[in-house]
Amino acid sequence: MTTQVKSTPPRTPSPWHLESKGWDGLFIRGNDERVPGGNRLIAEASLMYDGAEANAAHIVRCVNSHEALVRIAELVQHAAQNRADRDWTQFHLDLSEAAELAKQVAPLAAAGAPQ
Repeated sequence: MTTQVKSTPPRTPSPWHLESKGWDGLFIRGNDERVPGGNRLIAEASLMYDGAEANAAHIVRCVNSHEALVRIAELVQHAAQNRADRDWTQFHLDLSEAAELAKQVAPLAAAGAPQ
């Protein structure tokens, strides 16, 4: 017997953002050219409990910084391999690129963080 694997449709591209739904909620939306108007509703968050707005903001920050953080991890892993191989030039290039990405993603990851 063969198992059929369903393909997962691509996720909504980042950046995502929060949008007020009124006094009781927030929308998490993303820019997506595949839908009319290009503004896809991703999730709805109720403000009826403590922490809901902070949780929704955290989701948006995580999504918007995810790709850069994955790239930083790849660069650091590659740098470690280059260090083990004593390829010092590539080691420094990888770490320099990772540092530059970290400078760019740090404010994005912190944006809207609760004080």
